[in-house]
Amino acid sequence: MDFVAFVRNDNDAAAVMDLKTSADGDYVFYTKQPISALFDDPDPTPSTKENSTGPLAGAITAVNVTDPENPTIAGTFAHDTGFHNCWHHEIGGTDYLFAIKDIELDGTSGVYVFEFDQTTGVLELVNTWNQQGNFAGGNVTGGDTYIHDIVVQDDSRLEKPVGYLSYWNAGVYALDLSTPTNISVLGHFTMSNAHYAEPAPTYFDGKRILVAGHEYPSDQYGHSGHVKLLDADGLDDGYTKGEDNIVELDHWEWRDDVSYDGTYTFSPHNFTVTEGQWVHVGHYHGGTRFLRIDTENWSLTEKGYFQAAKDVPEESKVVGLNHAAPFTWTAVTQNGVTYAADINTGVYALRYKPDTSMSGLGWAAGGLALAGLASRYGDRVRDELGADR
Repeated sequence: MDFVAFVRNDNDAAAVMDLKTSADGDYVFYTKQPISALFDDPDPTPSTKENSTGPLAGAITAVNVTDPENPTIAGTFAHDTGFHNCWHHEIGGTDYLFAIKDIELDGTSGVYVFEFDQTTGVLELVNTWNQQGNFAGGNVTGGDTYIHDIVVQDDSRLEKPVGYLSYWNAGVYALDLSTPTNISVLGHFTMSNAHYAEPAPTYFDGKRILVAGHEYPSDQYGHSGHVKLLDADGLDDGYTKGEDNIVELDHWEWRDDVSYDGTYTFSPHNFTVTEGQWVHVGHYHGGTRFLRIDTENWSLTEKGYFQAAKDVPEESKVVGLNHAAPFTWTAVTQNGVTYAADINTGVYALRYKPDTSMSGLGWAAGGLALAGLASRYGDRVRDELGADR
C-alpha cells in the first residue's frame, strides 16, 4: 500500500467523516462535520454559508482525482452541522450524491440529495427526504430523529435504484430512488440503533438479502450488538405504512457476557457483504470478524477473526476517542483481500483462510509483516476469547 497524494483538511475545527468514489473513479466525495458537533456541542455557527469553497467545518466536497498524484477540489456544498455519511450513484445518466445529515437537534436531519455536475464541479441540492416526506423546495421540517447512513444499489428485479437507509431507532428503510426529487418508501424493518445496512451484491439462491447492524455501547449486561440477516423479498410485494415487509432470518452477536468501561467498546460498526456469502465486520474492540451466510438454513455464523496489535503510538491517539486496540472501524474487500481500518493503529491487509486451524476459527494477515503480527498476538486473542470461541 503506497501513499500517493492527499487533500488537506482545510479547517482544523472539522473532522472528515466519510468518503465515496464516483462510478468512473474520477471523483472522490468526502463529508465533514464540526468537531464540536461530534462531541455533544452541535453549534452550527462555523459553517452557515452554502455553496462555498471556503474552509468551512460542515460540508460535502468533491475532489477530482483523474490525476491521482495531483487531486484538486472541484466543488463544495457547506451546510451548518455538515454531513456524516454519503453515497454516490448514477441515475438516468446523472451523478447524484445522497448525503446524511445526522444531527437532529436543529430539526433538519435527513437524506440530502445533490446533483453533481462534473464539468463545473457544482453540487446542487435538489431534495431532502425524512420520515415527513420530500422537501425538494427547501424548508426542511420534522427532521428530529437521528439518521446515520445510506447504501444505494440497482435492483435488477425491481428495475430501480434502492436506497437502504439506517434510520437509528426508526429502523431500516428501503427507498425508491428512481426519481431523486420524489423519494418513496419500498420497505421497512423495525430495529433500534440501526447503524449500517448493506444488501448482498447479488441474490442468494434467488433471495434478496439485506444485512443490518446495531451500534451499541457496552453496558452492565454485556450487550455487544447484533448483525442481522434479513429477507428483503417483501419489497416485491409492496409496502403498507406501519407494517414491516423486511423480516429477520437470523442474527449474530459476538459476546453476551462482557462489560467494559467506555463507549461503543464491543459493537459492530461497518461491514461488507461479499458475493461469496460472507460478511466481513469491523467490530470495534472485537477486531475484524468473518461471518458466513448459510443459504441452506439461512443462518449467520462466525468462522474467523483478526485482532490488531495492542500498542498504540502516542502520535496516533485521537482526542476524544478510546485509545485501545483493536478499534476496528470497518472491513472492506477487493480481489480476495480484506482491508481493515483500525482507528488507532492503521490499515491492515488481511486474507481469510478457512482451512487455517485456530480453535475452529481461521484467519491470516498479509502485507506490512502482518503474518508475524497475527502470530505474535494469537495467544492473547485465544486467552481473551476462550478456546471455545
